[in-house]
Amino acid sequence: MMVRKFESNPFAIRLKKPFKNSNVEITKRQGFIIKITDENGNTGLGEVAPFPGLSKETFESVIPIVKELGRKLIGSELDSNVFRSLEEYPSVQFGITQALHSIFILRDGFNPQWKINSSISVNGIIGMISKSEAVIMTKELVAAGFKTIKIKVGRENIEDDLDIVKSISKNLGDDIQFRLDANGKWNIEKTLYAVERLGGINIEYLEQPVKSSNELIELSKKSKMPIAADESIGNSDDVKKLLAESDIQYFVLKPSIMGDITEVINLIKLIEAAERNVIISSAFESSIGRSALVFLSSLVENNLAHGLAVASYFTNDIAKDPYHLTNGKIIFDKEKYPPKFNLIK
Repeated sequence: MMVRKFESNPFAIRLKKPFKNSNVEITKRQGFIIKITDENGNTGLGEVAPFPGLSKETFESVIPIVKELGRKLIGSELDSNVFRSLEEYPSVQFGITQALHSIFILRDGFNPQWKINSSISVNGIIGMISKSEAVIMTKELVAAGFKTIKIKVGRENIEDDLDIVKSISKNLGDDIQFRLDANGKWNIEKTLYAVERLGGINIEYLEQPVKSSNELIELSKKSKMPIAADESIGNSDDVKKLLAESDIQYFVLKPSIMGDITEVINLIKLIEAAERNVIISSAFESSIGRSALVFLSSLVENNLAHGLAVASYFTNDIAKDPYHLTNGKIIFDKEKYPPKFNLIK
């Protein structure tokens, strides 16, 4: 494949109100939308948007990288050395490979070995907000059809976390389950304390309760509740280590943080071959970046909820979202992928 044209356009979209977890508060997302055109006129879009406090790189640091990449690619055949040069810039890898995957699908169709799940369950998400706000928001999410609710925890006082979780879960049916995400703010002792205090609540898993991989491995063998890995996963080596050394049953993959979409697809298959579970999770991408996450979620064989429900947090977006949430689900039609986006000026 030859790259005939390469364009990059900066964007910024604001959140209706700040979203906060135990490590960072975000008020907007900014990055670039990349548009690549091949020699046959096929075009693919991709999003480059480093996440503050989580990505290796910053928005400012990728500006010259994106510009230089355009100069290298225009008029040339794809070269694997280009992708190796981007290993320190996973968000750029994600944007480039998203655009290229779209072109490959337009040229050759879907890989016949892919098993496509057309109905994708999605979890609701509650940030670090007050107890009263969290209770109200949970009721709204349940009324909207969400069966899985992810709650951000990791406050200074763990008793505040436990109080909020108990209040949120009170008077809800047994069909509603919870995921608790501490973003590495607890230690092993605090986590095991929380496990004992939250017995009887329908908790699917504790997501990245501790910071280091070694702590996570130890905790997975001690906790009565299932443990999920998130921030401890940066690449395939991390996944292989956790598969080999831990009892972790849930692997949360953030593709726009990890980078190469092909590697993410390979990791999905690797994790599933080990009979563990994959969850695809958003890092507050625009509608263009999220479309790739919906595609990746469709490749996951389990029926668990994925972390894709972020569109409602934005005051605006750069294109109309083709994947609407209805009763906590997204319908994916492979005949309509990649979507045709009309960028909003």
